[in-house]
Amino acid sequence: AIPFAAGLIGEHRHEHIAVAGYGLLLTFVGLTFYALWRYASRGHRLIRPDMPADLVSLGTKVVLIAPITYAVATVLALYYPSISQIIYILVPLVYLLPSPIDRLVHFKLAE
Repeated sequence: AIPFAAGLIGEHRHEHIAVAGYGLLLTFVGLTFYALWRYASRGHRLIRPDMPADLVSLGTKVVLIAPITYAVATVLALYYPSISQIIYILVPLVYLLPSPIDRLVHFKLAE
């Protein structure tokens, strides 16, 4: 699905519907990752048993940033497809940067 949507936006990058369709797919992928995180973190099923609850909660909020941002960019694509495309590019870049949560995880788990 993603290669098709990427090809579609590559060929029709100025078309509102193509850009919005790509955003819908990104939103769906983000929500799927959120569902996986919720499953893994609920009851510490697939995460460390000593992971503090506040850190799990923070992780949940961080995971939700992408799908919410993609959903907003999808609606924006109906009016300003270029701005939406910039948002689609920036969101993954933000996740690549070291964040304060990384330091917090190391600090909390070292306690």
